[in-house]
Amino acid sequence: MKWNGFGSVTCARWAGRSGFTLIELLVVISIIALLIGLLLPVLGAARSRARLLTCAVNQRQLGLAMFAYAVEEDGVLPVRPDDGATNFTRGYFGPSVGTNVIFLHETDSSGDIDEAVGLGLLIGRQLGDERAPFCPDDDSNDPTEELANLRAGNVSVSSSYYYRQLDAFADPARDEPVRLASLDTNAAGLDASALLMDRNFFDTYGGAAGGDKTNHRGAEVNLLYADGHVATLSNDASVSEPGDGGHFAFTADQAFMDLRARYDQVFVNADFAAQGDAGDAPEL
Repeated sequence: MKWNGFGSVTCARWAGRSGFTLIELLVVISIIALLIGLLLPVLGAARSRARLLTCAVNQRQLGLAMFAYAVEEDGVLPVRPDDGATNFTRGYFGPSVGTNVIFLHETDSSGDIDEAVGLGLLIGRQLGDERAPFCPDDDSNDPTEELANLRAGNVSVSSSYYYRQLDAFADPARDEPVRLASLDTNAAGLDASALLMDRNFFDTYGGAAGGDKTNHRGAEVNLLYADGHVATLSNDASVSEPGDGGHFAFTADQAFMDLRARYDQVFVNADFAAQGDAGDAPEL
């Protein structure tokens, strides 16, 4: 060791060195790569959980907007306008089943039809954030593009969520619609309680790329219930291994065989999940 003239001691062994050796650099790089490899999955999982939480917040906003709508509309929740069916879209996805359509653009004998439907009736009224109908973890739709279409008002727009239009529970012979305070029973005779859930559709026919329409890769779902709480549950499925789609999803073969029945089953599963295990829900 020797005095360096600046009030400190310098080891002669290191005096002539100007940097790291190649081996030392490789060791440092290897350590950094190892740390990155350990951290990336953790960060990815954290981002996924954050998007799942934001999705739940979106559903809570939609729930509050539904309740505000019901207060203004004598207890009735938003449904499609009662102006009859014009084609497959309007007739098949009318009040008898759930839907993720929020704006409908169609043409019939009377001309163009451009109108908000379902959850779309809330936008600009009870719902202040027009982004709420779009899940941040939507694997197929681009919320920015859908918002642009919604503002343009000349093309049909779908949200990221299946909305259960509560007229589905009403007897067609009844004059009065089902109201929030008394949701009636579902197709299995259970008390209806689920209002909204993540959209998950698996293209099990192996069609064109991008056929899957899922949120959270189909593995988990957020469900909004009539008491205002949102539950996050496992769907027991994923895009990589969809199987039968899980408790809260549709597959292409199920949809084409009987879409109405599958909608009923999915929402029965959701109702049952509020009190127990969705896997124990009765099969219709």
